[in-house]
Amino acid sequence: LTVWAIVVPQSLAYATLAGVPSVHGLYTAVGALVLYARFGTCRDLNMGPESTVALMTAAAVAPLVTGADDVIGVTSMAALLVGGWCVLGFVFRLGFISDFLSRPILAGYVFGSGIIIVISQLESLFGLDIDTSLYTSDLGAVVRNLGDAHGLTTIIGLSTVVLVLGLRRLVPKVPAPLVAVVLGVVLVVVFDLDEEGVAVVGSIDSGVPVPAIPDASFDQFTQLLLPALGIALLAYPDSFLTARSLSMTGGYTLDADQEFLAVGAANVGSAFLQGIPVNGSQSRSFVQRDAGGGSNLVGILCAVLVLVTLFVLTGFFEKLPSAVLAGIVIVAGIGLFALDDFK
Repeated sequence: LTVWAIVVPQSLAYATLAGVPSVHGLYTAVGALVLYARFGTCRDLNMGPESTVALMTAAAVAPLVTGADDVIGVTSMAALLVGGWCVLGFVFRLGFISDFLSRPILAGYVFGSGIIIVISQLESLFGLDIDTSLYTSDLGAVVRNLGDAHGLTTIIGLSTVVLVLGLRRLVPKVPAPLVAVVLGVVLVVVFDLDEEGVAVVGSIDSGVPVPAIPDASFDQFTQLLLPALGIALLAYPDSFLTARSLSMTGGYTLDADQEFLAVGAANVGSAFLQGIPVNGSQSRSFVQRDAGGGSNLVGILCAVLVLVTLFVLTGFFEKLPSAVLAGIVIVAGIGLFALDDFK
């Protein structure tokens, strides 16, 4: 339930980032979660839409799209090709490359991921709307515009951080992020906070994913081959580094070759449900671990809940404050600041 409460709004947002209608992010999550749970060897990795891969996908697909009706087919073809490249990595047993990802690299990667996760959420936490391309860094953009922060949104975001950290320390068995999501929605509904300028997730189309072969021309297929390889070369190492850090604290081992197959299968599953390319989510995976998830069954149950959401619960998430989501993700990012690894 905790992971589901984060998967839904993030999937909607990252689908938009990739250039497709937001509901396709939920289609993506269903395919990726089920297929990774079937083939993956990391018990805590949450597979699905992610910001970096979504941006790379948008950059690869945009020059090839001929119209609005074309974008879904081309984007799902990109997911299919990313999956194909990863499956080839499994076939040729290329998992040995993970042996070169040493513990110091892992420590720096995890700490750096924490910094990126926290900074990426600051704009939503403070209710800012910034064109970050005008600034040298995202952090600088936020700092320079703090004077324009929305007061009520800031209070909600910071209160979420305090609430989640407090519940984790005082009553660790309580799913703190889920409590924060429910409270956030209740506050918006009762006090009409969205009318006061508090940003919420907004309208979500209901529906169900219909399996289909990606609809793209042969020319689009060939032009996507190299960009898809580039996305795959990001998706696998990024997913595996996250998985390795989770497995080290969880006390189990990974199969690097099998992870190639798992990432590939997740992308193929997304493709046939008209989704976008996927990889392992750093933020959601660590939220899942912190919430007590220790089995791939979490992915299966989360996929079922996403399907239920598509049928009957889209209205619930429409009132979820973006600042609550940002606060939950920031707490997960803070948990990655492990200074002992550097010592």
